Amino acid sequence: MFNNKLMRVLGIIGILITILIIALIATKEFTSFGKGTNPKQTVNNATDVKNNANLSALATKLNIYFAENGHYPDNLSQADSYGLDLNAFEYEICNPTKVVIKSGSSSLILNTGSITSGDTC
Repeated sequence: MFNNKLMRVLGIIGILITILIIALIATKEFTSFGKGTNPKQTVNNATDVKNNANLSALATKLNIYFAENGHYPDNLSQADSYGLDLNAFEYEICNPTKVVIKSGSSSLILNTGSITSGDTC
């Protein structure tokens, strides 16, 4: 009888120690997980990545339009815009073979089917 009670007590103590160790490790991991990161900066970085991806997708569609027609469209609605919100972009025509597209703080220059960085004609 005494051995049975002792085994139960030792088993419970072992389980409690195991739970305590797991809790300490989890607490250390969770506190160091977000250390040094600013949530606003993370959101801003994600927004920049999204803007760059959308610009790249639109640039590809505009370059396809250019390859088929020999000039860029007069406005974005003339290009295939499937999957893109055209209101999120600014579109500036420099000449029939050169345009600037902007989204947020990102911009690209399209010149005769080539993509370069920049924001002015």
